[in-house]
Amino acid sequence: YVDPYYYTQTRYLDDMHRFSNKVIVQNLPSYIIRAALELPQASIAPNESILIHRPPRHMLDFFFLYLYRFYTVLHYATLITIPGWIVTIILFLKKRENQLGIWVFIGSIGVYQVVTTTFFSYGEFGRLISPALPFIFLFSFFCWGKIIQKTFLHLFKREHG
Repeated sequence: YVDPYYYTQTRYLDDMHRFSNKVIVQNLPSYIIRAALELPQASIAPNESILIHRPPRHMLDFFFLYLYRFYTVLHYATLITIPGWIVTIILFLKKRENQLGIWVFIGSIGVYQVVTTTFFSYGEFGRLISPALPFIFLFSFFCWGKIIQKTFLHLFKREHG
């Protein structure tokens, strides 16, 4: 049973707010651990509310289907966002370069959105994270680019002396 007037009566909402605070405070360690364990799931959740309106059996079905699959697979690359952000902060604190500062800022936007969404929402991570996705993807590609660059540089130095 759903009361359609539940949200119009603020005393119910005030009671729910106090109840939620009491439950979270009494179970704070468990709440933090469980929310932290959902961080990877929140990072890779695609936005399920993307609607693609196309006629049935259209010649572009194949293209849009694989484009959406590529979008969902691309989210796995964003798992590096939080660890990469921590490493970038450490490097920035050691070197104090402007470029690293910019990357720390870009990573902070993505990490803030993922952490806030995970700790303070009940689901639909993909929809809630979507405003910060350009920053998350940009920072993830920066991290993967640095890893690939360092790997090839290390292999090249080892091969050529």
